[in-house]
Amino acid sequence: SVTCATFSSDGNWLVTGGAAAGFYNGPDGSLRLWEVATGNNFRTIRADGSGVSQVFISPDNTTLVNQGGSSKIRFWSVNTGSFLRQYSAEGRIDISPDWQLIAVGTPHSQIKILRLSDGALLTTISGMWAVDSVAFSPDGQYLAAAEEATPGDNLKVYRVSDWQLVRTMTGVHSSYGPKVGWTPDSQGVAISDQNLMRIFKLSDGGLLKQYDQETGAGLFPNLGFAFSRNGKYLALARNDSTVELASSPKIRRR
Repeated sequence: SVTCATFSSDGNWLVTGGAAAGFYNGPDGSLRLWEVATGNNFRTIRADGSGVSQVFISPDNTTLVNQGGSSKIRFWSVNTGSFLRQYSAEGRIDISPDWQLIAVGTPHSQIKILRLSDGALLTTISGMWAVDSVAFSPDGQYLAAAEEATPGDNLKVYRVSDWQLVRTMTGVHSSYGPKVGWTPDSQGVAISDQNLMRIFKLSDGGLLKQYDQETGAGLFPNLGFAFSRNGKYLALARNDSTVELASSPKIRRR
């Protein structure tokens, strides 16, 4: 069972992360690297026996970072597959575009900001409920966070320069495990749950576009999504094992 995937920045290869050993016959928490042109699996890394939840590739395509069920952030060499280092972190993570910071959304009402180079804790953002998902904006200026199972089920946006809260969208999701992301121009922040995917304007928090989940939630609780790098398209993964390709909504700059 493949739990996550991402392309290298040059588009020449792809890395996938596997579920925990024994989960739907999962490949024991491995990272697998694939050549895009041939489909050849040229490297396999036994990354996390508890399963790989997220995987990232450094901008220079030399380093892999994974987060998984063991609550560890682990670094690996792309060229050799060797283990480089690890940090302890409970919760889903995101890495800033300049690869200087790691944001960790914890189930303990906090967001922790770590320095990527050595794992040092730089700051802690408190005053919220459990945080299930975090995402840096592509321009690196903002961090979005989804609060899980709160009275308001909020989506919050923080300014990276001083970690001040700049926007709160309330009541924007209705399930456990919401996921957040950004439009490529950093002007829209998106959130998905088992029923809806919504895009909000950063400028005023207004709802820009909403996409409905047309089938029942079933075993897969979230409506996955991804924007194309040029910002023209939006891919929506649906619970009936299909992917819908839609035109990405336009956001007028003020």
